[in-house]
Amino acid sequence: LTSEYNRWRDSLQRVPTDTGASIAGWRDLTPAGGIADAPRWLNDSTLIYNATSGRASFAAYTIALGADSGSRPKPSRLRRGDTDGANVALANGALVFARLEYSSPYDLRSDLYLESPNGATRRITKGERLSNPDVRADLRIVVMQTIPGATRLAVVSADERTITPLTHGDETEMWTEPRWSPDG
Repeated sequence: LTSEYNRWRDSLQRVPTDTGASIAGWRDLTPAGGIADAPRWLNDSTLIYNATSGRASFAAYTIALGADSGSRPKPSRLRRGDTDGANVALANGALVFARLEYSSPYDLRSDLYLESPNGATRRITKGERLSNPDVRADLRIVVMQTIPGATRLAVVSADERTITPLTHGDETEMWTEPRWSPDG
């Protein structure tokens, strides 16, 4: 195993590190290494995303996209994260996100949370297996809901009391990452 690992490692070192832009106008925005995941527009010139260097927990970051394409914008850390999913910013600066946690020693579940601009976190759902949220201007949340053997799309009401399935969900359907259209 050691010799095979060394062959693989050596093959990676022979790969050129700068292959140039793969698409005209393409440029890297985030620092090299690790994972940058679930980007969303915070406003017309700023992205919010989750990232990890691979040596630390995921965290929510923002990055402002300037007109200067010659320099890399600097990311700004918003909060410590504990999930690799999307952070959806509300108009008041709060964030909606899904968090994985154990509901028993053997069961891992995902629910929605709201983090206020001052950093206080409030649980929105419990035991609903919801992830990949996207929030509309009227505060309705479209999500992916995991059900036995499948996923389905659902909407959480603005008052957070009702979860309404949008699709049936069976073993032939796998839904993920729903988004509201710009006009709602």
